[in-house]
Amino acid sequence: MSSQNIAITKKTKMSDLINYRIRIITIDNRTYIGTLLAFDSHLNLVISDTIESRITKKSWANLKKNNSAGATSGTSKDVVLDKRNLGLIILRGDQIISLSIESSPVVPVSSRVSGAKGKGTTRPLKTPVSVKGKLKKIA
Repeated sequence: MSSQNIAITKKTKMSDLINYRIRIITIDNRTYIGTLLAFDSHLNLVISDTIESRITKKSWANLKKNNSAGATSGTSKDVVLDKRNLGLIILRGDQIISLSIESSPVVPVSSRVSGAKGKGTTRPLKTPVSVKGKLKKIA
């Protein structure tokens, strides 16, 4: 896609995965898919455009019941995933079980953050703020 694609090996660092689309599985069986923006030494993650998916309680109970009864047919059809868009989140590092890469960055950073200056102008106020308060006083 872009020049930012890297070969994912055992030597790949987390800092190389910034702006990659990642999938995270947490200890409560929730799955988050989003774009990695930042992380720290505790593996706390800042993720944007996040989608959370989880198995509903009813579906989870049916899976347990079918598993204990020894039924193997139709269990994958009975699983109901509840999905919702969360947007920008901070995910605590001690909740994370697994982290995997979904896709490489969609848009290179250089094209999103351009060095072009805007056309805006700055002008001083005609009357300073400190003087404006005094002018509004009624004698």
